[in-house]
Amino acid sequence: MDGVSGRTELSNMSAFIEEHPFGDFIPAHPRYVWVGSFPGKEFSAIARDEIPEEGWYYGQKVNQFWPILEIVYERELKLKAQKRALCEALGMALTDIIYSARRDRDNNLDENLVDLTFNAPAILGILERYPIEKIFINSHLVQARFRRLVKTDIPCFLLPSPSPRNARISKAQKAEIYKAILPKLGE
Repeated sequence: MDGVSGRTELSNMSAFIEEHPFGDFIPAHPRYVWVGSFPGKEFSAIARDEIPEEGWYYGQKVNQFWPILEIVYERELKLKAQKRALCEALGMALTDIIYSARRDRDNNLDENLVDLTFNAPAILGILERYPIEKIFINSHLVQARFRRLVKTDIPCFLLPSPSPRNARISKAQKAEIYKAILPKLGE
């Protein structure tokens, strides 16, 4: 399958196109942008009003994003309100490089997302509209797509994927790397 043109063979693929359930989160005064890939199937395949409080952005139980940020910022980040409050305090917008996709296998692996529609127009809008200082990217796959689709002079930082599949380094090691690169509260 050619992910850019959308050409693919449908024989092994679900006919259901999943659309991003969260949209872009933009705090009142954004200075940073976190770019991920696409929500897990447990959230992109249900109605927005059915997503549980803990399910917002990277809310899969196995995803280490919020547990890593709990270590970095020394605060509980279980509920959507807590997560949004941290992002507001940091000036951190959240977005994903993919707006919609089909899954050719019944799992959350990014490499199984096909028939992609990219979120580049929305990301470019954020970068043009707000005084963004840094962009944080959460995987090599996202970085490759971002570089191909979004042209910017804003510094970009690749962080270890919060996916538990990225087991080459521990959650504690990821937290140390995040702590060194992400903005501090009150900066």
